Amino acid sequence: MEKTAMEQEIDFIEVIKENKGWIVAAAAVSAACGLAYGLLMPPQYEAVADIQMASVAGTMVEAPAVLAEKLKLPLYFSGATLKSCEMEESPLGGKELSNRLKPSVNKNAPFVSIQFRGKSAAKAKTCLASIVGDIQKRQELLAHPSLEVKKNQLNTLEQKLAQADSLRKSFPVENLKFNVDNSQFSAAALMIMTSLSKDSESKDLRNQLSDLQIALKEPQTKETQMVTEIYAPDVNVGWKWWKTAFLGAIAGGLLAVMFFLARKMFGK
Repeated sequence: MEKTAMEQEIDFIEVIKENKGWIVAAAAVSAACGLAYGLLMPPQYEAVADIQMASVAGTMVEAPAVLAEKLKLPLYFSGATLKSCEMEESPLGGKELSNRLKPSVNKNAPFVSIQFRGKSAAKAKTCLASIVGDIQKRQELLAHPSLEVKKNQLNTLEQKLAQADSLRKSFPVENLKFNVDNSQFSAAALMIMTSLSKDSESKDLRNQLSDLQIALKEPQTKETQMVTEIYAPDVNVGWKWWKTAFLGAIAGGLLAVMFFLARKMFGK
């Protein structure tokens, strides 16, 4: 017959009473192991950076979500970055670094947040600074084609404006007088109409040129940059010795109880 819940509870309590010495000993040994682990573990200091995408004329060169996925690729990082992050000697340095960055996209703004833990706050900060440098170089390459197109458009507008102004000046209509009996009336009217047309064209070109010049300056066109400076407080965020000792004691005690309970249930 199956035991009732109360009988099972009694068995559990009896196991603890009968083997409390062993259970306490197991908890103590596990606590000692946890304490040793906590004391031997090197300190960890965390640095955090928020990155804003490069943009050309108000358009980001890549979406934040795309960058976040790229940062998960082991081959995204340069050799200099692996060295700055002290992973150049590891055969899986790129993969390890990508796993430790934990990139995330801000829900309320087009930013990507990354974090890294190092042996000191300065080392963690140096690592993130190098990673941001890699991102800047890669996004600069992405921005180059669009930037060249905009610069060519700017040069074309400047040339058209110069031609329009030059042609407009070739029609001196300021002192032109109208005389309906004048045989040159048609020519004079044509000159005035042409001059007015060039005036309108020059004005339109100047507006386009001004808009494009503004679009090619900050904040519409800018390189990859950090929203703020890298945040790297000089605070150890790694496992504390008392936490590892406490968790070790709990784990050791539970394992001992489970062992003696299983032996009582199946050992007979």
